[in-house]
Amino acid sequence: MINAKQIRAARAILGWSQQDLADAIGMSKPTIVEAEKDGHQPRLETTGLIQAAFEDKGLDFIVGGVKERDDILTVFEGDDCYVQLIDTIHRVLTKSTSGEVLYYAADESRTPKIIKDKNIQLLKSGISRRLLIRPGDTYILGDINDYKWMPEKLWLNSDVKIIFDEYVAYFVSWQSVKKVFLLRDANISFMEKGIFSYIWDLSMTPTHSSVERVYFSE
Repeated sequence: MINAKQIRAARAILGWSQQDLADAIGMSKPTIVEAEKDGHQPRLETTGLIQAAFEDKGLDFIVGGVKERDDILTVFEGDDCYVQLIDTIHRVLTKSTSGEVLYYAADESRTPKIIKDKNIQLLKSGISRRLLIRPGDTYILGDINDYKWMPEKLWLNSDVKIIFDEYVAYFVSWQSVKKVFLLRDANISFMEKGIFSYIWDLSMTPTHSSVERVYFSE
């Protein structure tokens, strides 16, 4: 959990005022003033929002301090790595002007309940999604128009690639420790979005779903 000293240091790195931080997390300036008092323990929700705001600006919190992130790669590890990715998508896209997630080579038959619930939250937040899935796949949990059967020669029975905002994420489940590699680079993301859109235009809309739908875009 971050402390008052780290909050003050993070503001100093970004050149933010207390009001700037308050605006970034949607709270009042007095809330920030209290959070920055040594010995005061803010609510977990407040510190979580503060930490997320700074991390979105490229800062990392380390033991006893804070530093600027010096690379474009973030790695989530462990059984909850995909949950961490979905939470990151939610946090980033609720602040973005382009609230869309692109899934390349998706397979929803692998989706556990916790991820289904997270995806429902994304949709309820106004975040849209498009998915390229394997040819003939009818295990479709959402609006048919949000899915396309990608060309057979481009399908790879592997883990999904996810593109959103300035990010490209690769889920790797076949190693001993599950991982998500999250790249943040505007140029890489722009290129991946272009490739996705090109394949999307070449692909066919599925004819039906063979399972009960739980996601809806509307």
